Amino acid sequence: MKSINRSAADVNLSWYANSNRTYRVHYMGKLSANNWTDLAGDISATGAIASKTDTIIGYASQRFYRVLLAP
Repeated sequence: MKSINRSAADVNLSWYANSNRTYRVHYMGKLSANNWTDLAGDISATGAIASKTDTIIGYASQRFYRVLLAP
């Protein structure tokens, strides 16, 4: 992960990427959870850095993220 920036309602994620590859972001609320949840919409990288915004309005807790190459 290159960076994570949070505003009042959004989390902006960015990471080093390979151009022309597709990435998928997952999240979970607790590391003790068994399953990751897809953050809607895959990302097609067009350069060396890709990014995704998670709008979490009203989300009272924390989230953990991972970025994977999409199949």
